[in-house]
Amino acid sequence: MHCLNTRRLLFYQSSMFHLMNRITQNLYELERLTEEFTIEYTYNSNAIEGNTLTLRETDMVLRGLTIDRKPLKDHMEAVGHKEAFDLVRDLVKGQVPLSESIIKQIHYLVLADKREDRGVCSCEIKK
Repeated sequence: MHCLNTRRLLFYQSSMFHLMNRITQNLYELERLTEEFTIEYTYNSNAIEGNTLTLRETDMVLRGLTIDRKPLKDHMEAVGHKEAFDLVRDLVKGQVPLSESIIKQIHYLVLADKREDRGVCSCEIKK
């Protein structure tokens, strides 16, 4: 009986080890995919608006590097877009209700390169 319990215990320990290993691998994969999506989403959103950074350059800028011969405006757009996206993800995780103030925060971050447009909404907000 003792030998059977020891085998079961070893089996459960081994199973738990493999399960924890898979969970850890899945978390790393989720983090990698999230980062990849954020970079591509930032690149595509900014490219639509005329940003001249390539996908690779966008990745580098989001890691804190600057790209020679590229406008500062393009760098700021990429960083501002990512910060806005990260804010929205955090708000969703925290189940924070959307408000006018939050929309203005997002708008401020997205327009990081356009000081004159920050916080300015040219549309009418209906309540």
